[in-house]
Amino acid sequence: MKIFYQPFATPVGRLHLYTDDVNVREIAFENDSQHKRYVEHGLVEKKNKVMQLLMTQLDEYFKGRRRDFDLPLHIEGTAFQKKAWKYLASIPYGKIVSYSEQAKKMGHSKAVRAVGSTNGRNYIPIILPCHRVMRASGELGGYAGGLDMKKRLLRIEGHSDF
Repeated sequence: MKIFYQPFATPVGRLHLYTDDVNVREIAFENDSQHKRYVEHGLVEKKNKVMQLLMTQLDEYFKGRRRDFDLPLHIEGTAFQKKAWKYLASIPYGKIVSYSEQAKKMGHSKAVRAVGSTNGRNYIPIILPCHRVMRASGELGGYAGGLDMKKRLLRIEGHSDF
């Protein structure tokens, strides 16, 4: 399998983008060591149609011209993880939900910690907006890109109180 890779400069920092010939496979933050998982696939540093579409839509998002993404995604994980990530895709732009609300909506009201842990393993942040989920107390919780990154993404979506 050929994996395409592009570093991508954004207003919130550099992202590492990974696609194959059909799907977006991963978006990694600069400080995220997970993005090294595709090295053994022989990365090709060039743009294909999927990469170009991803870069265009991310650029539009950061410029405030896109609220929803329309991208083919390759999602790997357990049934629970896939359910959690599918829920993330349903959270509207600018809305914030709690981990407990996400767990309830998924039909697993007692699985709040599992939801938080699963969101932390999200390989396609921003597109699957785990930055829109926080603790019921109003605290931010964690974020793979760091709390500063989570705050910056929330500010882009109109939450000036972060």
